[in-house]
Amino acid sequence: MTGAIFAIVSVNALLFTILGMWSVRNALRDPLPRMRAISWALAAVAGAFVLGALTRLALLAAQQGWLPAGVGTVLSSEWHLLQSLAATALGVGGVLLIRRLGPEMRRSEKIVSALSDTFATDAPITAYGLTERELEVAALIGTGAMSDKAIAEALFISPATAATHIRNILRKTGLGSRRDLLLLVAASRDETEHSAEPPGVTSTDR
Repeated sequence: MTGAIFAIVSVNALLFTILGMWSVRNALRDPLPRMRAISWALAAVAGAFVLGALTRLALLAAQQGWLPAGVGTVLSSEWHLLQSLAATALGVGGVLLIRRLGPEMRRSEKIVSALSDTFATDAPITAYGLTERELEVAALIGTGAMSDKAIAEALFISPATAATHIRNILRKTGLGSRRDLLLLVAASRDETEHSAEPPGVTSTDR
């Protein structure tokens, strides 16, 4: 019976170790801050499970005489309480972070779902008949420059001219907001990068 429990706990520890390593890898590589945060949260939860599983394995091994008796004594003392508290803190922290980010992720998913009915997913932003200047403005919005002032400073134009360009872009694409436009730019970014070099952003206003 002890051998079966040892095997099951070992498998669980291995699986959560793999999950933790995968989560850390994603957290280090994912370009999106929210996805990185979720990956770190999953890594914390996995770490909590691994810590608890390793403690359980060590206790079982000490009970069976596979480890020195002193190991079981240490793990059964206040040190075991500290390990349990650490595992609990990791798990609770990860779960709370996931719960906090969950509503934002659901809102983003709803926006993407709504936009899928607004524009064809295989149509890049260059397919909407935008002028070169409008493509420059759209590219800036795709980098997160959402205000008229930020766009105007980047293109050396007035905020009023930037606002006019944005209105024209939204009219041509049939979108309702700058956030929708940002999502459209993100959806077509890969295809745009492969088909043509991104337009410059230092030319004079046309």
